Amino acid sequence: MTPDQDDIDLSACREPNPRLYTAETMSAEDFATIEHSVFQCQPGIIYVYEVKYQNEYSVGLMRKRVIEVASGLERYVFLVDLTRANRPTAEVREQLKMFFRDPILVYTVVLIPNGLFLNVAAKFILSSVVARGKFAIVSDRSEAIARARAELAHGG
Repeated sequence: MTPDQDDIDLSACREPNPRLYTAETMSAEDFATIEHSVFQCQPGIIYVYEVKYQNEYSVGLMRKRVIEVASGLERYVFLVDLTRANRPTAEVREQLKMFFRDPILVYTVVLIPNGLFLNVAAKFILSSVVARGKFAIVSDRSEAIARARAELAHGG
């Protein structure tokens, strides 16, 4: 994918089977599905396509994948796509905060299409761990990508 494309290829992002994930119950396919939901969509932009059925274990796996993808980067913008996510539990919200404590993370863009509760939850989580002016919540994927590029170009 070239840096001037607005389209993000989400074809590798499959929805894991709808059940509670634990180390004991996850199949190799489930692990691969979660791994493919976190990728560098463009240089310096890490895309996280949040799974619909999240719990502390699946969020931990996604966080581990973000660390892997970010290794070797000097800085990055985090683009979090919540278009298929459900309402997070209090425990998941606490764990999600760990995503935003990376010193090389310069900006966060959250994509939420018309979800009032997810919008409120995202603002609550982000405002508790991200400095004012270091995140945006948008409802359109093209806008999210454009914002991520602009913030990366300006250093966040």
